[in-house]
Amino acid sequence: MIVLSLGRWPCEASDAELTGIDAFELRLDLMGASLANLAQIMDGARRRVPRVIATCRPGHAREEDRVALVCEAARLGAWAVDVEIDAPAASRADVARAARSHGCKVIISYHDHERTPARDTLQRVVRRAFAAGADFVKIACRVVTLADNATLLGLLDDGTTAGRIAVVGMGRLGWLTRAAAPALGSPLAYASLGPGLETADGQPTREALLRAWSALEEPP
Repeated sequence: MIVLSLGRWPCEASDAELTGIDAFELRLDLMGASLANLAQIMDGARRRVPRVIATCRPGHAREEDRVALVCEAARLGAWAVDVEIDAPAASRADVARAARSHGCKVIISYHDHERTPARDTLQRVVRRAFAAGADFVKIACRVVTLADNATLLGLLDDGTTAGRIAVVGMGRLGWLTRAAAPALGSPLAYASLGPGLETADGQPTREALLRAWSALEEPP
């Protein structure tokens, strides 16, 4: 699933540019969304793509306000909502409860913007996230060395959670993980609308992702 991550609304892409896009990730924190304009944003997004993932990262709003936004997005028809594993337990519970009551999936995400921790550390995070009720777990880490890609991709080698763990490599060296992970079972591949519109470091465009996948599928 190609997920176009958006940090502003409205989305200025043409219908042709959205060909092959399976979902929007609405970064409500970057959009400056509020309960007053969320319905308009959600309605516009759902008209353009099959699925909407809503999240509101910490740091831009009070905890209760951002949780209320994500819960309201679930009520307004989001396919999934994303809440951080490091969020307060009460916040995670509120988001999960709202999602369940409206038939919405729950993504519990982990971010390390400085490094990629050891595999056993990340495996513990994954187990904790599933225990907290995640339908999908997203692991996003900064790739400092090429070997960090192997650590992230290795998380996909688990038959019990196949297709439910998404791994993302941040930074320039994380490109390898972003390109290879979907071929190895990562269900969500995040892309930007274009250069300068990234919502995370190292996020490729849709076109770059498709070129990489084509290269992986073609024999040498």
